Amino acid sequence: MGSVFYIVYVDASGDPGKYEHAKKNTRHYVLVGLMIPAEQRVNMDDEIRQTLLEYFHEEDLPKEIKGREIVWCRKEFAHLKKKEKRELLIRLLNLLKGHSTICYAIVVDKAAYWEKYKDASPASLRRWSMHMLLDRVDRALERRDSLGAMVYDYEGKKDTAYRKLLEELKREGSTYWPHPDRRRRICRLVDTIYFISSELTFGLQMADIVAYIIRASYENPEKAEYLYPLVEEILDKDPETGEYHNWGLKKIP
Repeated sequence: MGSVFYIVYVDASGDPGKYEHAKKNTRHYVLVGLMIPAEQRVNMDDEIRQTLLEYFHEEDLPKEIKGREIVWCRKEFAHLKKKEKRELLIRLLNLLKGHSTICYAIVVDKAAYWEKYKDASPASLRRWSMHMLLDRVDRALERRDSLGAMVYDYEGKKDTAYRKLLEELKREGSTYWPHPDRRRRICRLVDTIYFISSELTFGLQMADIVAYIIRASYENPEKAEYLYPLVEEILDKDPETGEYHNWGLKKIP
């Protein structure tokens, strides 16, 4: 196996329910996996903390950094000026790039999804998105001759469904792209999906920020225009074409 072991931090932005404009719920659901070399995690945590200390006093450090709250200067970030907010987000995203982070994202247009799949449900959308992410991350690890462990924000009862899905894909294989007629067993993600509170790790908080920026690029582009190019830099790319569409980022349906 390769010498690099990756921790894959997973988080989502947007709700998985059917899009209804009158209810003002999100049109898109974005699931992100950040592959970060395990050996770089401690240094990255230290650098994130030191960066935050330039905007907060030690006793006022935010309990958790979330993309939406920073972008809209809400809650613990309400004191930030527009310039400071932009600067903080840019610096955080550059830290990901500086620590060899590889990003995979699944973007679901829920209006189109429900139009195509009439019997869809929030549970089926979550399952399909996670299936696609697991498959892509496992292939990425295989290309690098590496192993990885997946960490996801604790979601209570949903945890069981995701763990069962991974067990199924390890045992029976995935039918997903590029060979839907053949099954490929997930073999590079070790053990199970580990669930912890996002408050306990900057890795999950950074996944939240990236997922929010990607969703905002579709729904509030003016809020993401100076940030999305930085996300593009860490999206995994086709080694032959250099493109990330249908590679590091997959939009469905």
